[in-house]
Amino acid sequence: MIAHTPWAIFFYSLKIYFSLASQVMTQGKKLLIVDDDESIIEVLEDLFIHEGFEVKVASNGAMALTQLNEFMPDLLLLDYNMPEMNGWK
Repeated sequence: MIAHTPWAIFFYSLKIYFSLASQVMTQGKKLLIVDDDESIIEVLEDLFIHEGFEVKVASNGAMALTQLNEFMPDLLLLDYNMPEMNGWK
């Protein structure tokens, strides 16, 4: 039984999605996670690596811009509410 908090439901939904997705869809895909909360980065990084993604992380907008040019991710997962440079800038 999972706790019914918004984060628990979110992560449980991600787990269901990935269990239904084929390995062909995720294997070798590149993901960039941008968040200033280290605990969220850790959870998401572990989850997506387990599902076959190649994952890079950035803790702020400036680092994300550098990673975008160097890593060229297929998918970008970012926190909208970050200090200095948010997910909108």
